[in-house]
Amino acid sequence: SRLLSLEAKLKAAVGAQAQSDQTSDHSGERSEQEDHLDRIMSSVQKLAVGVVNGTENVSEAVVVTLSSMAEEMDRILNATKTSHDEDQSEVNRAEDDITKCDESALIADASVPTTKEEEHAICRSSEVQLL
Repeated sequence: SRLLSLEAKLKAAVGAQAQSDQTSDHSGERSEQEDHLDRIMSSVQKLAVGVVNGTENVSEAVVVTLSSMAEEMDRILNATKTSHDEDQSEVNRAEDDITKCDESALIADASVPTTKEEEHAICRSSEVQLL
């Protein structure tokens, strides 16, 4: 059961790493880290199959080590998600600031009379005085 839990976490880590690699590197090549995670996952799968089939015995030390690895992977995944969410919030705030700045510029442009408008207003005032 702990092996299956670790396997699921490895799959999630591989998926997260692959997604991260796709957004940061468009070469389509697998990263060294992704290959390493795949090798670990393969080893854990072989061990899990061996335990289920009765061909492998897992010592308490191995169980504790695997449990510790699973807990650490949870921490890493949670920290990565938290960091990503914070970064995304910062990007969203910057986008909002840019949008507000653009809107302010448009409003400011609309409220400032142009030279032609001012000249026209002066001309109309002069015409009224002639009447």
